[in-house]
Amino acid sequence: MINIYLDNNYYAPCTNEIFLESINKDLSCSMPDTKNAAFEAFVLHVKKIFTRYYGANFLADRKIRVGFSDDTNSNIE
Repeated sequence: MINIYLDNNYYAPCTNEIFLESINKDLSCSMPDTKNAAFEAFVLHVKKIFTRYYGANFLADRKIRVGFSDDTNSNIE
């Protein structure tokens, strides 16, 4: 069970150059652009997981909703 969780985990370190390269961004991009791209990559990741476990047609007539919490200091002060 733990291995499944770890295999499916997704971490988006928005200031990491390797991660930024994976979403076609770099450190010169604005943080909102970077976070939006990271969020889109996360949604693709979730769809891939559903497809792996439930088949390609599982999401055909379904919509998914995903939210996140941004605890950047400027958002919580």
